[in-house]
Amino acid sequence: MIATAKDQKAIKTAAYKEAIRYVKEAKTFMKKAPKDKGYDDFIRYKRDLRKICNTAYKGMSVALDAYLKIHNIVPKREERSNIYYMQRLVRKIDIGLSVDVYSAHNILRWGCCEDGMNYTGFIEMGFENVMEVINKIKPTARGAAL
Repeated sequence: MIATAKDQKAIKTAAYKEAIRYVKEAKTFMKKAPKDKGYDDFIRYKRDLRKICNTAYKGMSVALDAYLKIHNIVPKREERSNIYYMQRLVRKIDIGLSVDVYSAHNILRWGCCEDGMNYTGFIEMGFENVMEVINKIKPTARGAAL
């Protein structure tokens, strides 16, 4: 079913608000997380690191689902959680966005959660990639072209 302009705007607005909420929450967690003694740019505990990265990643997932919905692409149910499958779907529409999805995934999932890269500058690079994905679904101002 093709989404009308009104439906697309509703999808964009709801998903954008939720995705931004996740990213703000992740940034708040990062500010509150205990840092290493003498090194204010490094998160001390791995559980805090995972919480920060997973929260930002959820924001990207919400935006990615909305982006595909807007473009009338419905991922297979069993493949929806597979980021590489989702990335292939996005690549058909926007190659630049697929690069941001790939980068955010590598930074937030592999770099932080698996390898334990606890440098806040590295995490913020992941946030920037997530924001690029989220900004693709940013609702336009009233009266502006879609």
